[in-house]
Amino acid sequence: MLQNGFNVVVTREHLFVKFLPFKLFAFQEEHLAAFQNIVIVKLLLRLVRKVVCCLMVVKKMVVVLKIAFVHKKLEIMKNYMNLIEINTVQSFIFLALISIIFSCQDDKLNKNNTEIRIEEKNTMVQLETDSMDEFLFQETQISELIKSVRYLPIKSNGAYEINNPIKVTSSNEHILVLDSEKEALNVLLLDKNANLILKLDNEIIDGFITDVHLSLDQISILDAHNNKIRKFSLSGKDMGEIDISFEAVNISYDPILKRYCLHTPYGDDADDFGVVILDENNLSVSWGVGQANDGMLMPISERFFSLSDGNVFYSNFSEKDIFEIDLSGEITNLLTIDVPNAGTGIKLDPSSWGDQNALNSYLIDQPINKIVANNKYVVIDKFMDNGRFSFLYNRLSGETIKIKHTMRVDNFGPRFDFFFQKFIGSSESEFISLLSAEKFNQIKQFVVDQANYQDSYLIHTPTVEDSDQPVLIFYTFN
Repeated sequence: MLQNGFNVVVTREHLFVKFLPFKLFAFQEEHLAAFQNIVIVKLLLRLVRKVVCCLMVVKKMVVVLKIAFVHKKLEIMKNYMNLIEINTVQSFIFLALISIIFSCQDDKLNKNNTEIRIEEKNTMVQLETDSMDEFLFQETQISELIKSVRYLPIKSNGAYEINNPIKVTSSNEHILVLDSEKEALNVLLLDKNANLILKLDNEIIDGFITDVHLSLDQISILDAHNNKIRKFSLSGKDMGEIDISFEAVNISYDPILKRYCLHTPYGDDADDFGVVILDENNLSVSWGVGQANDGMLMPISERFFSLSDGNVFYSNFSEKDIFEIDLSGEITNLLTIDVPNAGTGIKLDPSSWGDQNALNSYLIDQPINKIVANNKYVVIDKFMDNGRFSFLYNRLSGETIKIKHTMRVDNFGPRFDFFFQKFIGSSESEFISLLSAEKFNQIKQFVVDQANYQDSYLIHTPTVEDSDQPVLIFYTFN
């Protein structure tokens, strides 16, 4: 007879009987007769039944939990924590298990997704431009606005030229310049000291560069002529292409979700959209308001700005709302800029481009002339009847600073930092301006002539002697 406290395991060669917790004996098969086989079998069957029963219960619990977690994840967690008292270690284990189940479930849902969903949110902040006081540099220390400024003179040593930069973006290790040269766009990838790493042009991509996006692991180029997205590594390796079936002019890329956001300003009755989010398998969703391609000029790239993580700031044509677009499909109505006498939808006839009055009317009617952003600020450039302004909206504090672009100030203060220059790009924490050597030196001379010149005003700025040597200026705001 087997006594209580025995563990029984039947194998092909031996019957092992373990006296808990230490001794182990092995009996040859001819000794089995010494035991009561019926009792052994009953014990084994009882053990098997209990194991099977436990497995069935666990399986049912998992199914119930999964169903419940999909529908009411937060409610279950809250109710469970209210019903039982558990210590710190148990809490940690419980939350870890919950997160594992959630992540497994989310992975399954993501793999089975057959569409990209759009979720709209409204957290709108309204900027009243008329009632907003201008930031007066002659009355306020510039340090209250600008935390730091750094200058990077570009010494290309003949390796490349920057002619008319359209956009500049920067990461910790790289600077990317989209430059216009003879009605074509070139992509220049530089290191943090402005040494050339890579140049991509229309001949290399065998297409027509329309826009470019720099992320942590790749350069994404939009080829509007061939309706393709071209992918290159940061070392210049061709990583392939994606065909698209619509006309686009701007691009952004999320390296984590591996999704693209394309600006598609033109549409018709059947295909009326402003942006398209798509993945590398061409699964896509469109959103926004497109315009008929009637040959008239309207702001396009100025209404679309992308961060290095892929998030986009976007405004529909002639509208006052700015949306933040997360490539997961979440679109937030971030803020509205209230500009009097703007937003009537004026477009510009190309034949009137040289007409200053027509151009001014066109620029003033656009509620938003340009969007630039980083992780903390959204900057809106706006032409108004009384001058050109930048509105710096702090996304963390909700405060907005209104700056007029002018050089006619009474006192530059003890340090001059080119505060009036427009931004052409950003990094995660900085805004970027680029000045030609000629313009850079003209501004410095203006300070000498107009601001009761003192050496300390300009001693921190670089000396630029080469006429082909532009200067990048990186601003960080408080």
